[in-house]
Amino acid sequence: MNYKKILTNNIFIFISFLLIFYSIFRYSESFNKGYNVVEDWAIIKTDQSLDTNSFVTVYEDMMKIEWYGYKRIRPMWALYFVTSVKLFGFDLLLLNIYIAFLCICTSFLLYRFCKNIGFTTLQSYLFALLTLIGPATVMYARPRMLKSLGC
Repeated sequence: MNYKKILTNNIFIFISFLLIFYSIFRYSESFNKGYNVVEDWAIIKTDQSLDTNSFVTVYEDMMKIEWYGYKRIRPMWALYFVTSVKLFGFDLLLLNIYIAFLCICTSFLLYRFCKNIGFTTLQSYLFALLTLIGPATVMYARPRMLKSLGC
């Protein structure tokens, strides 16, 4: 195989995902959305909790809220949420840039998965793009919500 051609193709695909999702995030004003009382109260509460308590204690408290308050178990989401608040604090711009980066990487890895199982380049690209644009876009457009949209 020609590895230079594969690498060039992968770089081109990654950059195209970068441009597409940057345009979506920029057009939807996700980068400068600012504070939202409905969605961002948990970030403030978790950030204040991390100032006085350990990471594990805050994680356990988040799991208690999930179990006793909402009657559901989401340990990976709670770990992700507490970790992202620990890393970025209440800087919403950094949080949104991080979420855009996750979106781009998810698209690229989905593209690579499709290529590895035998789809053509066009099929893989369209599958990765169309899977994450549409109803699934809500997970990147409203990433800071404590409750899911269906609750």
